[in-house]
Amino acid sequence: MEFRNIMVPLDGSPAAEHALPRAAAIAQRANACIRIVAVLPGAGFLEPEDLPSAVSERLRRGKEQLSRYVDRVVATLRATSHVRATGSVRIDAPVDGLLKEMEDKTVDLVVMTSHGRGGLKRAWLGSVTDALLRRAAVPVLVVKPTSDSQPDWKRPGPALDSVVVPLDGSTVAEAALEPAAALAELYGASLILLQVVTTPYVVPPTAVPYGMVVDHIEVLDRRSRAEDYLQRVAERVRAEGLTATPIVIDQESIAEGIVAHSENGAETVIALATHGIGGVKRLLLGSVADKVLRLAEAPVMVVRPEEAQPGDETTRHALHESVAG
Repeated sequence: MEFRNIMVPLDGSPAAEHALPRAAAIAQRANACIRIVAVLPGAGFLEPEDLPSAVSERLRRGKEQLSRYVDRVVATLRATSHVRATGSVRIDAPVDGLLKEMEDKTVDLVVMTSHGRGGLKRAWLGSVTDALLRRAAVPVLVVKPTSDSQPDWKRPGPALDSVVVPLDGSTVAEAALEPAAALAELYGASLILLQVVTTPYVVPPTAVPYGMVVDHIEVLDRRSRAEDYLQRVAERVRAEGLTATPIVIDQESIAEGIVAHSENGAETVIALATHGIGGVKRLLLGSVADKVLRLAEAPVMVVRPEEAQPGDETTRHALHESVAG
């Protein structure tokens, strides 16, 4: 796949603007256009002239203010990052407005922060980000703001050493492979194919108590099957001309294992599907993806598969031919 149109939702807060350097870095490499979008909450199904005059006037002033802000962001991006950039302001419910913009402008990737208004101390994802992750048909790259201050757009965009793709053997989880490979190719980064084998203990085999020998053998068997599976996926990725490293780790928690492996001092993006084995009909994000989003300091690319069969462990998602260029 290719990233041609990258949407960055902004709400006027410095925290939300921390998505801009990452989006600009990707756009520079992909020769993509950045679409800055701000949504003014209002009766999006009505035109301002159809509203009561007082409400219409407030919306008009609010839209003018947001439009000036978006224009400044667009001008700054063009001047400092030398990328193609456009802007848009919609009057609508925030998530609905962003989804309409994605459809109207054929967006390939969304880059946004996990917090907008409300600061960095919130325990949960920002409500707009959270809702968009559940409904977006394209990958969403979630960036954690590093401070409450405005980011320095004049600095070069962050580099990328690796893209970590957690896999569990399901075709649903493998849906993250294609956008992850596309991102890795842009940066010349490697793909880390990661599977976490859950175990109630993480100790050397010689330290396993006698009564836990059977459990330990089962863990070793799952680890062996995971290694074989990841090796097959890695061979498929390498056939597309990319670097792929299969890694199996033991950890009590899958999410904590993913996060711990991704925080090794290198510039990393985690790319994962919203659901693995267990189905795609849940209203909430898959539990692993949800925990990773909340725990990881690294950017997280979330992919929502369009179609999947719960528990299907066969390989259905092949890497797109364009990934290898």
